[in-house]
Amino acid sequence: MLLLLHGALGDRTTFAPLQPALAAHGLTDVHALDFEGHGACAEADRPFRLEHFAENAADWLEAHGSEPVDVFGYSMGGYVGLLLAAHQPGRIRSVFTLGTKLVWSPAVAADAIRQLDPVRVSEKVPAFAATLAARHTATGWEQVMRGTADALVALGAAPLLTPEVMARIACPVRLALGDRDTTVALGELRDAIGQLARGSAEVFPDTPHPLERAPMDRLARSIAEFRGAVSS
Repeated sequence: MLLLLHGALGDRTTFAPLQPALAAHGLTDVHALDFEGHGACAEADRPFRLEHFAENAADWLEAHGSEPVDVFGYSMGGYVGLLLAAHQPGRIRSVFTLGTKLVWSPAVAADAIRQLDPVRVSEKVPAFAATLAARHTATGWEQVMRGTADALVALGAAPLLTPEVMARIACPVRLALGDRDTTVALGELRDAIGQLARGSAEVFPDTPHPLERAPMDRLARSIAEFRGAVSS
């Protein structure tokens, strides 16, 4: 089984362009979920936190079988997948991430949340606001954006994937990045690979951060090949 974990401001439907490509490469037992407060999933009575999203994924796995699964996490979803691998190793067989920022600090978080102002987004990029409104039907996109900003501030103040936590991840991990991604620096991946027991990196050419602009066939092929190598 391959479990897909979405990024910030996303939901499970954001993987719609990727899933046919995965199927074309033989990956048909593929599932995705909405983190609490995202998409059609109701908000829990607690703030957005990445450790809470990891609990959502762990609960989903508990309800859908006991065999270890492979995880593909985009951006924030990759961070959540690595948290799962560190804290619930029996559930995770491998983790493949794309565009996941691993280095957080108060300054990094402050820079990230500048783009997370619902009023400004409504005024400056109404088409994006409309996309988010159609996506987040349970909570409302403004609340998702505010909750995401709050989660990033918390992450900047107390990063969860410290070098010590990364060193506890025993399963194979592939950290992938687009060479035009301005969110994540290649040096972050190099440092993370040095912290992981079984880490490797992959760079996709001519690829910026947004998932919808990734080369879907190549990404799916890489996921399938990585998963196959783990199985062999």
